[in-house]
Parts: sequence; C-alpha cells; structure tokens
Amino acid sequence: MLLFSNRLPILWKITLLAGFCLLAVVALLVGHAVYRMNADTSFVKMSVAQMLETSARERMKKEADVQALTIKNYMMSSYQEGLNFSRQVVLQRRQAHALKLSPQALRENLHHQVKQALEANPQLLSLYIVFEKDQVDGNDKSGGREN
Repeated sequence: MLLFSNRLPILWKITLLAGFCLLAVVALLVGHAVYRMNADTSFVKMSVAQMLETSARERMKKEADVQALTIKNYMMSSYQEGLNFSRQVVLQRRQAHALKLSPQALRENLHHQVKQALEANPQLLSLYIVFEKDQVDGNDKSGGREN
C-alpha cells in the first residue's frame, strides 16, 4: 500500500483525501438529518395525538352537555305535566265536593282524567292518583273502589 501511495501524484492524494472527507461529511449530515427527521416525526405524532385527544374530549363534553340539557328538558316537561295534572285533580275534587257529586262519579271522573292525560302525553309510561284514606270522598270505609 505504501508503494501504491508513493506512485500516486500528490494531486490525486489530495483529491482522494478531500473526497473521503466530503463523503464523511455527507454521511454525517444524512445521518443527522435522518435522526432529526425521526425525532421531529415522534414529536409531531405526540403533538397530534394530544390535540386529537383534547379535541375528542371537548367534543364529548359538548355532546354530553347537549344530552344533559335534553334530559333536563324532558324531566322538567314531565314534572310540569305532573304538577299541572295534580292541580287539575285537586280542582276537580273541590268542584265535586262543591257540586255534591257522588263518590262514584268523582272516582270515575278522576279515572277518566288519568286516561286522557296518558293519551295526551304518549311519552308518559304511567300516571297514578294516590290519596290518603278517606281523603278523596270519605267513601273508603264503605267498600268504595280505591284508585
């Protein structure tokens, strides 16, 4: 090898040395670029995953808020319907006492009112009227029908 290196002119030796140095620099630059590309790709993947997770959480929270509001409105609507119905029952009971209606007529009217309320509100599964004993018409002791 020494003989081979002695035979080459100095210009070729400088050119080969510069070529090897250039090749080493290019290899180092390519290696560094690949390393940075991998690091940047990992960083971008992590950032995108965090942004997607944050976005998904925000979307789920907004959807949950919409669903909660829908359920709240449904419950409030049902509550108001029940409240209005109870007021109607109390009013009907007072009118029956004032008009001296028979206990059987009052109970049939109340039964009919429950049926109408259920037919008018199909979202209701059931509706009940419950009074303490002898509070509707005072007829519970005599074997009258209880609702």
